Amino acid sequence: MDGPTAVAIGFGWLLPAVLFSSSTLRAAALSSPLKLQHEFFGKILFTILLTLVQKFFGFNAMLTLLGLLIMLYAFPSGAHLNPIISLSAYLCGNITFNTMVLKMLTQVAGALASAVVLPVMIDIPPPQQETDLDINAFLLACKIELIASTINVNLTEIICARFSMRPASVLVVGLVIMLIVQTGANMDPSGAITNYILYGTKLSPKHFLCQFGLASFLGSALGAIAARSYLHGFDGFKGPPSTDAPPMQAETPTKKGVVYSSPSKSKSKKVD
Repeated sequence: MDGPTAVAIGFGWLLPAVLFSSSTLRAAALSSPLKLQHEFFGKILFTILLTLVQKFFGFNAMLTLLGLLIMLYAFPSGAHLNPIISLSAYLCGNITFNTMVLKMLTQVAGALASAVVLPVMIDIPPPQQETDLDINAFLLACKIELIASTINVNLTEIICARFSMRPASVLVVGLVIMLIVQTGANMDPSGAITNYILYGTKLSPKHFLCQFGLASFLGSALGAIAARSYLHGFDGFKGPPSTDAPPMQAETPTKKGVVYSSPSKSKSKKVD
């Protein structure tokens, strides 16, 4: 299959992703309030398109497409598409633990689905022989992954909290591309699973899990903790928001003072 045809087929995955995200299908069984369909189809879309574009058009074209997909799909849909982002969202108190787990499992499912579809579209070379890295090279790779993931999550959380969506998306895209170019870090454990299945790796499974799993997750945790302490101070570490919490009281100004009204109660208390 030639390059343009493969890329065209890859873009074909955008159609079901858009349709499944439409308002007419949000009441369907698979369309939950967590918007897991965005995670699943978005992961397939990202993985297939980035793989095809890098294979046929080069690394720079892949980075350009990555930036466009983040701005055009990830930010508007609210999809994380990356387990380390879901982990940081939980640690920053934006989602619950159950939501984080569901999002991570859906992202991994999308990565596995991509690994099934891609061999049909392009020729996959034989897996490389697995060999252990020198300990110094292994530690260096883990250190790079750890530092890049920490910077990525820390600045992403701060940028998204301080800016509206449009400028935040531009800044986050620039940050991610800069880190990939300068460090060569992966920063995506679910995407690394796809590459491991398709191409094999020069790392043993033990080193693979440490470099692309533990190091990036640890970096995500450190970045999220640093971002939350910067944004809210250490007093802000009270866990994720509770869905059972009572609604906040709304202040209504009156001539005599302020009326604090609660949606669940018919009475109101006046404060002079």
